Amino acid sequence: MLLALLFATACRAPAGPDPAPSFEAPPGAAFDPSVALAEDMGGEGLGFIHATSANGRLVVLRRWAPGVRPSFGHHGEASPEPELVLLDLQARAERVLDEMVDVSADRRHMLVLDEGRLWRVDAETGAWEGLDADTEDDGNACLPPRGGTFWTSGDHLAVVEPGAQALRVRDLSSGEEQRYVGEGRVWRGGSLPSGEGAWLMEVADAEGWPIQSTSCACWWCNRFAMSYGMYGWSGPEWTMVAVDGEGARAPLESLPKGEAMPWHGPRQDGCTLTPAAPMDERYGLAPGPWRWVCEG
Repeated sequence: MLLALLFATACRAPAGPDPAPSFEAPPGAAFDPSVALAEDMGGEGLGFIHATSANGRLVVLRRWAPGVRPSFGHHGEASPEPELVLLDLQARAERVLDEMVDVSADRRHMLVLDEGRLWRVDAETGAWEGLDADTEDDGNACLPPRGGTFWTSGDHLAVVEPGAQALRVRDLSSGEEQRYVGEGRVWRGGSLPSGEGAWLMEVADAEGWPIQSTSCACWWCNRFAMSYGMYGWSGPEWTMVAVDGEGARAPLESLPKGEAMPWHGPRQDGCTLTPAAPMDERYGLAPGPWRWVCEG
């Protein structure tokens, strides 16, 4: 998603115990997807699904209060703004989020911003891990938050360290981490597709971030826009490099190629998330509640 938005126009938790949000369910039995088939979720207001985990446990939607029919500006501005909510069907609870950041390719892990912090949420265990990340807003409404990403294969989690001097990349399978130091402030970054290195977008200036000149209203609301345009960049210049495990650097002309993976789709067993009534054709909004429905 970042590749298209940019050019179409942490990994370790802090030392010591990290308190999980009160939203989190206590440890227990593994998630049983069949339980969720009988569960209505999300309330009765209009909304749309933003992301789902492959096992069906986690659902992220943007929704409006019951009875509210939003209006949209030419560039997708929503009035009123929707609420962003993460539902955990095992905990039978919901949590309002600051922002959605990324979803791993296997749709097991989600990156979210909440309470001003970056969190990794594991759909298999329900665990929330607080990540030591730089969450400074770069002012780009039409780019995802810059603090972390799963990028391409989804096997690696990359997080910009506080202070933006380095990027940490974790192999999600082994837990091993590698630190890549920038030669300027690290604006954004991610793992190379092979996992053998990282790409960094670096800014030499001491203050400010590159700003995309665009009429796009927000990075998730282009679905509501009649049109929008991209008109280049302002702010400090930035360079892009590839860095290997030994610290050797090489310039990059473009981001590494990777297949764009959807954040939402059927569950692993083929069941689909279905609203109480069909979506409208213009905006793709539908009334809740939502429910996982299986054929046959």
